[in-house]
Amino acid sequence: MRFIKILTGIVISLLFISCEMVDLQEIEINIYPSQLNQIISDDQSISIEIEPTPERDSVEGIFNLELDGNSVIGDFLWDENQVSFYPLDGWRWGEKYKLTLNGEISTQGDLEYTVKISNYFYVETDEIPLLVDVFSPESESITDIYTPIEISFNKEVDQESFYQQFSLTPSTELNIEWNDDSTIVTITPKDKWVANRRYNWKINEELQAKNGQHIRESQSFYFLTNQDSFFDADVELTLVSYERDSGSFIDTSLPIEQISYQDQLLLHFSEDVDMTTLENALDSSPEINLDIIILSNSQVILFPNEIFNPQENYRITLSEDLQDIAGNPLREELSWNIHCANIYYQEILSIESASDGIIYDNVTMPPENGLQITENAQEKFITFTINFSQPINDPEKQYQFVMNDIQMKDIFPATLGSLELIYISWEDSSTLHLQFDGFQYSQDLTIDRSNYRLLVSGGNNSTTTETGAYLQDDFILDFHTGLEP
Repeated sequence: MRFIKILTGIVISLLFISCEMVDLQEIEINIYPSQLNQIISDDQSISIEIEPTPERDSVEGIFNLELDGNSVIGDFLWDENQVSFYPLDGWRWGEKYKLTLNGEISTQGDLEYTVKISNYFYVETDEIPLLVDVFSPESESITDIYTPIEISFNKEVDQESFYQQFSLTPSTELNIEWNDDSTIVTITPKDKWVANRRYNWKINEELQAKNGQHIRESQSFYFLTNQDSFFDADVELTLVSYERDSGSFIDTSLPIEQISYQDQLLLHFSEDVDMTTLENALDSSPEINLDIIILSNSQVILFPNEIFNPQENYRITLSEDLQDIAGNPLREELSWNIHCANIYYQEILSIESASDGIIYDNVTMPPENGLQITENAQEKFITFTINFSQPINDPEKQYQFVMNDIQMKDIFPATLGSLELIYISWEDSSTLHLQFDGFQYSQDLTIDRSNYRLLVSGGNNSTTTETGAYLQDDFILDFHTGLEP
């Protein structure tokens, strides 16, 4: 057994009286473990060597070993003036013990000495104890008001023990998160640190690892916060349907991955933004032509001037060039991914006639018994203007669409005559002007009106736009001319 002898600090010099003679002989006490907070292995015992040779009962009577405030029971083994002690239940490794000799020791020469010795030590196996590997911010460093405390341990920590043994001064509400194996803890304020304040975080020595080991000694570190110098607003990007004329919008409640050609994007900031910095900070990839419509200092509509391509991945980015109204830059770049998963369907937004105006729009459905048309009834022709949601730019596709997908029929009575398309004109590739001839008014008093049907063919066999959009279903509009012009 390894044995270390020490004299100073443990050597006690006292006077004693015996047979009317004064003897100035000193008592020498050597103990193991000898150093404060020393670590011994779990196969070693406490050793005490005393010179001159003591009465054994007097030594055992003043010996005390404590663990967590309770005395430890064990066996004494003597060899002349040296005694060893080992706990009856063995050592609890990773724990801190307190050894005390406090009282009178008698020698075999009837001398008595007053002894008062105490020492702390740890017991461990060959395994490395629980330790703080790395932590940030560094001690006495200056950090901003949003940087979290991050502590990394060398082994899995008992989280409940951490909550009891960790403290922060001055105190504040905290969010505490762990990694999967409970070796790294991240501590953030629920709001933010107070600027220009010195914080002290501490871990008490009672902190335990999951295997029961304690940390070797308490840990205590300081950091100082500086002024708020970054813009850390919460930023949301959502899909909305925005109306330019009214300036109002409706939240679509859809994820941005489901964007369609008729949707716009709303940027909402939790803090006021310097909107003069937004244009330089905003970017898209692939590039999208976006109008920035400022609703307030915290809300902005991003209005696409072109449709998103189906099956295309887009990325909207806000760089650190964005500033709040105090001039603080965005702390870090923010970005959102947009994926257009579906092919957009073509829509007929409205149909107009010159004298009746809008006779159909995609919000208000026509009456079940059809519309009444009055325009140029006596001249027997009617001009329609059809507005589409998406342009047809290719002239060949424009011709194909009119010839193959548009029909005008008389449906009652069917003997009034044939209808002829006499005029075609495209405007802005999304507005089609058509004029049909051959409309009639019945002169038969038993027939109250003449009925017609405008049919625009839909389905995947119909004409598509450059992006592959087509009318999902056939579009049917019934109307009548009535008795009187």
